[in-house]
Amino acid sequence: YSRLSRTFGWRFVAMVSIVYGVNQGIGEEFFGTASAYFFSDPGPKGLGLQPDRSAAIAGFANVPWQVKSVYGIISDTFPIGGLHRTPYIVGAGVLGVFSWAGLWILPVLTAGVAGLLLFFGNL
Repeated sequence: YSRLSRTFGWRFVAMVSIVYGVNQGIGEEFFGTASAYFFSDPGPKGLGLQPDRSAAIAGFANVPWQVKSVYGIISDTFPIGGLHRTPYIVGAGVLGVFSWAGLWILPVLTAGVAGLLLFFGNL
């Protein structure tokens, strides 16, 4: 971390570690397992989806991971407030937290809404 901190600054390294380590590292593993059960479990607490439908939603939810390089090009080309990466990283982190919280708090979800929340949680 010391070499990265000298090169990019300690704030950037800390922010990247928090966003990717906590939100998309621990959180993704924890909620990824829970979402698999949420899709397959029947009844009031699950969607009761067939495996092919839940796989389609999981594939859609993982699209943001496939286009990460596009985010880099966008953040380098269109700075926000003179900053290239910080606003995008903070925005993705906040959107991820709210998306996962929506999956937890919203009482009745359809498969489409759950897929969109998972999509935004993976940004």
